[in-house]
Amino acid sequence: MKAFIFCTSSIEKNSETHDMSRYNRWIKFYEPLLKRFNAEHLQLIDDSGSAYDADIAYADNFLPDVHPESPHIYRFDKKLGRTSQMQFPGWWRSYLFSIEFARKYGYQKIIHIESDFFIFSDRLIDFIAQLDSGWTSLYSIFYDHPETAIQVICQDQFSNFDDFKKQIVTEDYMIESFAEKIIPFTNIETRFNGDRFGEELVLAAWIDRYRHRMQKLDYFGQIILPAKLQVHSRS
Repeated sequence: MKAFIFCTSSIEKNSETHDMSRYNRWIKFYEPLLKRFNAEHLQLIDDSGSAYDADIAYADNFLPDVHPESPHIYRFDKKLGRTSQMQFPGWWRSYLFSIEFARKYGYQKIIHIESDFFIFSDRLIDFIAQLDSGWTSLYSIFYDHPETAIQVICQDQFSNFDDFKKQIVTEDYMIESFAEKIIPFTNIETRFNGDRFGEELVLAAWIDRYRHRMQKLDYFGQIILPAKLQVHSRS
């Protein structure tokens, strides 16, 4: 199946957590893995951040006839952002716009991996690469809900995705519910080990309760590193 990997973004010039270094880290991590995922393209869908390269940004609702070279950033002209803990219209718009890329460029599978989530086990990469049906998410054992930051939408679910998108757009993306509660996944995959370890309570719970599962981690999430952090190799 022809597939692409995308994340949502809000690339800001003066942000400790959302400057371009965050997204460059995601690109550098996943670009060498594209073939492993059976994917062809890395895509960022940006909520009108203040930092971007103009030659890879396009106006609202315009997609070129040929998908620009990977990795590519699509930027909306107007920022929607996040208005409250539960309302994040900027994320909803970027997330739901992924179906437009699939339809425009003939993709049959959408792989969504957020920019602070990293997959490093062969078995999870292989699982995602081999999926050919359904709308699948991973699972947060701490929160006991679907992990929306890693999900796969296959072509048989595109019409359901369209219907779901229409519901959200009708509300101007101002949804009084968390995505984990309302996205209509057909499968929530619980066998893989990982969680939002960037949250202290989540990490503490795993150390205290799920230590045996930490020995075989498949992914980790919400790992946000300061923009100024530099990694120096040892001589």
